[in-house]
Amino acid sequence: MSDIGMFEEALEMIFEVSRFTNSREKGIEILKTISKAKDAFKQPIDLKKVVYFIWNDPYMVVGKNTFIDDMLYHAGYINVVMADRYLELKVEGLKALEPEIILLSTEPFPFNKKHVQELKKHFPEVEIKIVDGEMFSWYGSKLTKAFPYFASLY
Repeated sequence: MSDIGMFEEALEMIFEVSRFTNSREKGIEILKTISKAKDAFKQPIDLKKVVYFIWNDPYMVVGKNTFIDDMLYHAGYINVVMADRYLELKVEGLKALEPEIILLSTEPFPFNKKHVQELKKHFPEVEIKIVDGEMFSWYGSKLTKAFPYFASLY
């Protein structure tokens, strides 16, 4: 069983699983790939204030003390939701956070262009992007693709 809340814990989990499954070499190979990708990623100096949506109707967003929150930081964002874990918010509450960017995850709810248009009505000045939720929320070997993906967002 694992309870991963931070990027570093995900790396430890990869190593431990590879050790338990007698596939230590494969685990080390995955960790090296992740490390190289992270080192190649140039995190922006000016971190943008973001709200990361995981659900629609009601709007649910990611707060602190989550793996996604930690990955947002590593991707070059500052999560402006200060509550722990996950939070349901109405448009008024979202406006009070004053995000520069809204990220709509493809999972667990599959946000699409229709949702971008709906939110643009309330946030005309805010950049709204649909992002691959796997890159922010899946730990394990999926992390080999996360940092190249983060670079593509800029």
